[in-house]
Amino acid sequence: MLLMTHDPAVQASLIGAIGTVAAALIAAVIAAGVSWQISNRRRLIEKLNMALDDIAFLLYVEKELCGNGDSPHRLKLETREKARAAGLSFSGKLTPGRVRHMRLPY
Repeated sequence: MLLMTHDPAVQASLIGAIGTVAAALIAAVIAAGVSWQISNRRRLIEKLNMALDDIAFLLYVEKELCGNGDSPHRLKLETREKARAAGLSFSGKLTPGRVRHMRLPY
């Protein structure tokens, strides 16, 4: 099949087709960028909520341990069980060693 590229009507159709494809590509790239930002925000909110839950758990444990005159090492497991019974939970994902190796985006 031979295209008559010297014909102005054919040239106009080719330019229109190329413009349509370019517009579709631009729209797809922008949509992908927006969806990435939304999903990234959701992940950050999940991590924030997990961190807040861990802080609440650890504050409860600290309050219980500081209130007792006994050795904190002996009561650690009992105090954690009391915190769990109070409805608090500890994910274990934000321990000092793991946080040290995390790389947070700026």
